Amino acid sequence: MEYKHFLPFVAKYVPDGVLRRSANFNTFLRRESATRLFELADFMMLTLPKPRIDFYKSSDFLDIQRAVTGHVNQVVEALGFFPFRMQLDVLGAMELASQAILFLGLIFDLVIILFISLSILLIYSLLMISVESKTFEFGVMRMVGLSQSGLIHMIMI
Repeated sequence: MEYKHFLPFVAKYVPDGVLRRSANFNTFLRRESATRLFELADFMMLTLPKPRIDFYKSSDFLDIQRAVTGHVNQVVEALGFFPFRMQLDVLGAMELASQAILFLGLIFDLVIILFISLSILLIYSLLMISVESKTFEFGVMRMVGLSQSGLIHMIMI
């Protein structure tokens, strides 16, 4: 509904009370200059052009931020120089999620490095145990072999 139709409708159905009795307020609502309230707006909300999903397809948060703020800056430049404050709630939430994902990725990377080093240590220890046990077995077999050949040699003498 446009302001030129909406504001006279509001003036007609203002509830009883102080506003209804205020002649200045009713004349303000019925004036034609009041229908240009869009010039007095102090808040502007804009949406990204279709397809909006294209702005958010990248997995890198900085690319998403660059695309969205670039579009918003183009709109602000087209409107002219006005004091403004840009509030991008979706980007704020995405930044928090991006930092959480980076933190979890770092923790998982540390766990993977820990598991890899532990597996290398275990494989190395298994190989060393196998070599040591074989060396011991060979040593025992030599001792047994030497002692048996010594006994046989003593028996022959």
